[in-house]
Amino acid sequence: VEVEGRVVAVIHLRRGPMSPLHPQEVVHTSFLLVQPDNRRHGYARVLLDVAVTWAEELGLDHVTALTTSASREANRFMARLGLASTATLRMAPAALLRAKLSPASRSGAVTPRQVLAQRRSLRRRQSAR
Repeated sequence: VEVEGRVVAVIHLRRGPMSPLHPQEVVHTSFLLVQPDNRRHGYARVLLDVAVTWAEELGLDHVTALTTSASREANRFMARLGLASTATLRMAPAALLRAKLSPASRSGAVTPRQVLAQRRSLRRRQSAR
């Protein structure tokens, strides 16, 4: 959405399967962002209307919306529009997940991956000096 030549709201739309287990195609919306000064003026509704219109043109029955779990305002807005929570997306740094998954980390033994990671860290520190 542009107002007086300035972008005040954006949304990313894509067509794709609902999930790897549900091949039914849907319109996925993500990265809905309205500049703070321009909130509560209906721009998010306009952008979601575009998503629904596109879904209808494509003959698709559903629209999804990706929001951050920390954004209470965005989640309440989506819920008021009738979008239900259907999944939880969790994220972690790969190194943290590796440490939690690796049985060697529990026994105190050092794995080759840990040695390489330590070497890379040392090299980065030395090159930064």
